[in-house]
Amino acid sequence: MNRLKLLQVFVILLFFIITLVISQFISYASDKYEKINDSWNEYTKTEKIILENLFSIYDNLGYGGLIHNFKNYVIRRESIYYTEFHENYASLVHSIDSLKGYLKTSKEIKDLNIIQETINEYSKKIKLVKKIDGTKHVKAVDAIVKIEDFSALKSLNNIAEDVYFRLNQAQQKTHYLMMQANKILTLGSLIIIPLLLFLILLIYFLRKSELFRLELVKSRDWVNTLLDTASRCNVMYK
Repeated sequence: MNRLKLLQVFVILLFFIITLVISQFISYASDKYEKINDSWNEYTKTEKIILENLFSIYDNLGYGGLIHNFKNYVIRRESIYYTEFHENYASLVHSIDSLKGYLKTSKEIKDLNIIQETINEYSKKIKLVKKIDGTKHVKAVDAIVKIEDFSALKSLNNIAEDVYFRLNQAQQKTHYLMMQANKILTLGSLIIIPLLLFLILLIYFLRKSELFRLELVKSRDWVNTLLDTASRCNVMYK
């Protein structure tokens, strides 16, 4: 086997090796993208549950919620506020219990416990209000059942801030990982694709060279045949 054919075999072998490397590289890049995407989806699924429960606590605790209905019941003593209070309370207990399995830090758990203790205190006090004589002055009743709820509202805001901070951090991390994956893919493309194109062109020119060599061999054989025929004719003529 001559050198040209050996070179052709080597180039073709190299071509297949590079093709295999490209396929492995694409598989690696795809797997990396998939892992980043799965990690982000899992995280956002968890944070979505946390946010939904936080929104529920905001809705059921503040204005139009448990505290609002408690104060209205103290002032007006209408059963509708008592009923709505307990609906708010049930929703709050459900949301707080749901959050306990998802909060990340001891500080967040502590803040959640403050909220729990506050709504439990309201639950006790509204039952006390129900027992108090309805003719008693509102200010006097309010003085008996007054609850400090600033800490609970502050704790709720603390949890929300921590969750939003974590979500923002996760977004930045995911963005960074995606940028890194894109850089790897781009770098691989800049190195491998030109090399692959070069090998394709090299194979093409080698094939052309082989065809040209074959044509030269044919031409040489034709010339030799022609010269041999001419030589015989000269001999016969003499």
